[in-house]
Amino acid sequence: FFALLILSGFNVFSQSKIKCDLIEVSSIAFNKNPAIKSSYYSVQDAEANLQVQKSAFDFNLNSVLSYENSKYNLFNADPRNLYINQSLKSNSFDFSAGLQKKFRSSQIAELSVKYLYNNSNYPFNSFNEFVGPFYGNHTTLTNFSLTQPLLRGRGKGIATVGEKVAKLYIDRNSYNNEFTNSYEILQLGLAYWNYYTTYKSLDIYIQNEN
Repeated sequence: FFALLILSGFNVFSQSKIKCDLIEVSSIAFNKNPAIKSSYYSVQDAEANLQVQKSAFDFNLNSVLSYENSKYNLFNADPRNLYINQSLKSNSFDFSAGLQKKFRSSQIAELSVKYLYNNSNYPFNSFNEFVGPFYGNHTTLTNFSLTQPLLRGRGKGIATVGEKVAKLYIDRNSYNNEFTNSYEILQLGLAYWNYYTTYKSLDIYIQNEN
């Protein structure tokens, strides 16, 4: 009677302390197994690298805005002293904007616009015409360029080599991730069925003893 009572108590204690549901254990393994998480992050890292390589073919917009105020003291022998008081003061304002696009065929197209404005207290312009002090001069420049590489097969395949390599890294890491997951699932299954058969064997031993 006491032997049966001890065995029954041990059986209840084992069932209450050791839980081995295959679905629950699998969920814990996939959420906390470092090998599985590491292989998953390696796939994400490879995908992020592909996005970086693709970004080389995005539109690039750049702009520059600058303002400059300067003062230049003239020498005593400078003839401009007849029209200004010992110092030449000037202001300049520059603004430029450009749009660049790199194609997978290696060509690079760029469109840019530049605006310049400057004035000074010298009352004559570049043609020696009297226009008065701080008379503004406006200049606008527009440029379009198309660059075609001439060497290395005129750039064919060179521009996309980083993108192709990144895709291969994604495939490699994906296969490694599948292998890691499969291996961990195999180990989990073996451990589970080993535990299950051992647990059932204990029941059989108890029944035989009874």
